[in-house]
Amino acid sequence: MKNILEYIDQLLIKSREIYRLMPTPLYKLEKKELIDKLNEIKTSLESLSKEILELNKYTVIQYSSEVNFSKMDLFYQNFLMISNNINSQMFLEINKKEINHDLINIKEAITRPQIFYDIEEQLKNEITLFLSFLEEVKTKVKYKYVDLSNQKKSIEELLRIIQDKEEDNKLLRKKVQDYKWLESKERAKESLITNLENELIKKIKINEKKSVLLNVHLLKVEKEITEMYKVIKKLTLDIDESEKANLEKEKLALELIKELKDELLSTRYALSKVYEGK
Repeated sequence: MKNILEYIDQLLIKSREIYRLMPTPLYKLEKKELIDKLNEIKTSLESLSKEILELNKYTVIQYSSEVNFSKMDLFYQNFLMISNNINSQMFLEINKKEINHDLINIKEAITRPQIFYDIEEQLKNEITLFLSFLEEVKTKVKYKYVDLSNQKKSIEELLRIIQDKEEDNKLLRKKVQDYKWLESKERAKESLITNLENELIKKIKINEKKSVLLNVHLLKVEKEITEMYKVIKKLTLDIDESEKANLEKEKLALELIKELKDELLSTRYALSKVYEGK
């Protein structure tokens, strides 16, 4: 669908083309040339009028403040009127009969050029006014169009910002979910660590109890060892004393044996002496 500026540019082009259709004044054209030219102008005016209606339909709401619809409609009516007038003159030219009457021919030679001169001037004046009107409308619409474009850009920018915010919110919500998941994981981890710590504390307490019992047992063993050491020491002393006593006894026995042996020897000797004397 064309925008309003394209409609206006098309009307401007069409209007200028119509204006340029008359390089030679109409009243100077011969009958055939005049009829062809009038038909061309009429066709162009009908096309121009149709495009004016299309523009009115397109701009009736959105550009009501920039386009004067009553004035646009007045141009439309004027172009139709000129087109109808041209059509009537074409009909007269086509159906005009040659009359061999000097007075009538002179009268026609006076009135005919004026008719086509007036048509041409009326058309050119209307086209000139219409071109000026269109340029003014185009300027107003451009400002409106720029303003609408800026508004559209602002809206698009706002929508983009909103979309970016939504993306940021989605990302933030995802981060929150991730954080909650990590927090839940950390809590589970902390709970596991707490349970392990509790188990470790229990084991430490049990080990401490075992250690106390072991220490008590070790003290008891150490005490028993000390007692045994004392007993062993006493036994050692007793053995030493016993050995010492045995040595004394053995010494006494040996001395006694020696004395007995000496006495025995003395006795034997004495006996041998006795026997010798006999």
